[in-house]
This record gives sequence, C-alpha cells and structure tokens, in this order.
Amino acid sequence: ALAAERAGLDARFVVLRRDAADAVASISKRSALAFDVAARILRDNEAILEWQLRRLSPDFFFELPFESAPAEAAALAVFLRLNESALEESLSQRFRITTHALSGAERAYVRHLWR
Repeated sequence: ALAAERAGLDARFVVLRRDAADAVASISKRSALAFDVAARILRDNEAILEWQLRRLSPDFFFELPFESAPAEAAALAVFLRLNESALEESLSQRFRITTHALSGAERAYVRHLWR
C-alpha cells in the first residue's frame, strides 16, 4: 500500500467480515466442499488475512461487517472518498444479507475453529 501511494496510486482495501458459520455454509452450498472442509479452508484464509492486515496501516483498509453493510455506508463512503448518498442507495438496492439455517453442532464446530 505504501509503495502504491509513493507511486501516486490511491490503494484502499475493504475487508468484508461475515459471520464465520454463515460464510462457511455459503461456501459449502456453492461448491462441492463438505462443511467441515470449507470451515478449515476459510479458517486458514482468515489467519492469513489477519497476518496481512497486521502489517498494513489501518489507514489503508476498512473492515465492513457483512450483516450491517448498508448501515455502514456513510463510513465506507468517507473511507473510499465516494458520494455517501449514492453508495447508500447502491448498497440498499444491491446488497443482500443472508443467513443460513445451521445446526447447533455446525455453529459449535465453527466457533471451535475460530477460537
């Protein structure tokens, strides 16, 4: 990010954070991966992302909670230097917040992995 800034580029990253169990369910439903396999892959990816974010200044990334993304439109617009009302309208029209019906055991498994 600093190298991009030095080169005159405006590098900003939006990290969309979703409930871990819902993210795993979404991946396993859209792929051939079993729930437990998808959970382990996403947990590994989460660990790598956390490692990368710790090395990046918070000035360059914005963490957007999936479940409240439309409500965070104003703060996101400021971060991205976008028109606030246009971003709010876009998110409210196009952003679907979905949750998945999961068993208690599935949610417990994901909580265990994310400890």
